[in-house]
Amino acid sequence: MIRVNVLDLITVNPEAAGVGTEPTETKRTVYCTVKSIGQQEAYLAMGQGLNPELKVILAHDFEYKGERLCEMDGVRYDILRTYTTETDGIELVLQRAARNARPVPAPDAGTPGTSGTPGTQGTTETGTPGTAGTSSGAEGVG
Repeated sequence: MIRVNVLDLITVNPEAAGVGTEPTETKRTVYCTVKSIGQQEAYLAMGQGLNPELKVILAHDFEYKGERLCEMDGVRYDILRTYTTETDGIELVLQRAARNARPVPAPDAGTPGTSGTPGTQGTTETGTPGTAGTSSGAEGVG
């Protein structure tokens, strides 16, 4: 059964927030149809560490403006992927956002101020694993 629902697309604007304050959010309401995730798509996504819960279809692709977060029935979702339909609509695959977390970055966008290199946690400044917390031998000099 297909049902029509109200979806709030959320734009997060971190630049509008002052130092020490939360980013501002702008919500824009659109109408959508709600469908379940197919079994094959769900299993493939789970293999990638994702948990898509549902997909929504907007009647017109121009209604979506690249938001990465949305809210429906009081529940926040990350927008995992989009797909333009044959009828010029757009399909959004949604995953429940953890504790109303900030949106998942776009797949090709990096985090400002980081190298974006996976697997670099737990290394020292020199990049040597397992030496975090060891001294340079200079503390007795004085």
